[in-house]
Amino acid sequence: MQNVLVGYSKSLYATWFYYKPARLLLDAGEGIVHVLGKRIFGIRKVFLSHGHEDHVGAATTLLERAGRPLLIAHPAAFESPRYWREDDGTLLRIPQALRRDDLSRRGVEILESAGPTTIAGGAFLVTGEIPRETAFEHALPGSMREENGDLVPDHVVDDQAVVVRVRDCGLVVITGCAHAGVVNTVRCAQDLAGSRRLCAVVGGFHLSGTAFRDAIAPTIQALRKETPTRIVPMHCTGVDATARLRMAFGDRCCTSAVGTRLHFPF
Repeated sequence: MQNVLVGYSKSLYATWFYYKPARLLLDAGEGIVHVLGKRIFGIRKVFLSHGHEDHVGAATTLLERAGRPLLIAHPAAFESPRYWREDDGTLLRIPQALRRDDLSRRGVEILESAGPTTIAGGAFLVTGEIPRETAFEHALPGSMREENGDLVPDHVVDDQAVVVRVRDCGLVVITGCAHAGVVNTVRCAQDLAGSRRLCAVVGGFHLSGTAFRDAIAPTIQALRKETPTRIVPMHCTGVDATARLRMAFGDRCCTSAVGTRLHFPF
């Protein structure tokens, strides 16, 4: 099987890919409707990696204009309110960009699952909630949510990834932000797919900023043990982490920008 992946970084974050005649989309950041143009009408399924605004901000508009393709999401992607706590203690409420009732009124079919889900006859696997097992990967500091009226740390349990098995190549693991940790994500994908062979890891690795600086080296060390054919860091990976991944993996590490196309197998 051969797939075409196109990544849109930062506020336009989304990844779309072909499977036979179908076009599928991972995430729907602001601006994606304009970027896709007429290609929007071929989308059959939309996966959400998690409920943060930069990944779902255009989801409602996109789903309606695309003819209401199936939406696949973790139930917690609809949770609100969520907050961001600044270093000085200021609490900022994150706008709710995804509303279950609004989508239902518009006739969008929603498949919610906290566990793994297979799509297209097993060609695609959505991981569902990812176990947090490594000692060096941690939640986003400052991210908060309400629970029974109290503010508690938001570990972004809705974080999930899409896994594609490519013939003669292995698994392609596609992340949104990898809030669960990119190593945790890869290992979860391998366990669910029943295969250790790793073709590529594509997406955001969330290693930017001082809070994640100490996680870069052990992340690289762990990924090297998995021997991926390609590493494609983007979005929230950060400049420092991307540079160090390039040094560690050489030509196996590919940079990405808006409109980048990756063909699998290479």
